[in-house]
Amino acid sequence: MTGIGRTPSPIVHVARGYLTGYARWAARANAYGSLLTGAYPPFSMDEEPDYPVRLTVQEQTTARNRLTTFFRCLMLIPHEAVLSILGIAIVFVGFVAWLAGVVLSRVPEPLHNFLRGYDCWTKCARAYGYLLVDEYPPFSFTVGAREPWPWNPLSNRMSNSRRPQGVSGAFC
Repeated sequence: MTGIGRTPSPIVHVARGYLTGYARWAARANAYGSLLTGAYPPFSMDEEPDYPVRLTVQEQTTARNRLTTFFRCLMLIPHEAVLSILGIAIVFVGFVAWLAGVVLSRVPEPLHNFLRGYDCWTKCARAYGYLLVDEYPPFSFTVGAREPWPWNPLSNRMSNSRRPQGVSGAFC
């Protein structure tokens, strides 16, 4: 810390780069593990434009609200409580989606949307907790997701384009 209460710029740059890279890699790995995509994720912390799941974070390094930065852990408690309860449901929904994928060779759309919504919500809450975005994430399954999801992960078909899922903008 310097005398004016700011972290030196090189440290912020390295930490932000690492956290953003980790969040990108985790988004791809979790999407693959949640049956949101059938493409195996690359082991890279860089942006992968050809991978169907992408996480985009617009960095904000100036005009940060110090009060919300200080109390961020407390502000995330409601999200973590709801996501923990939903995490129990995700285990069962994930198993049913996997079973449906084995039997029907596709994941039914309602199950896929539930898994995708949980994934988006989790990524937005994590981005807020990692100080990658400043706007408080809403309690929503659709935040950050671009509609409609163009691809059923087990059908190996895509409708018109590869639109990514992920955190984008200042609001996730």
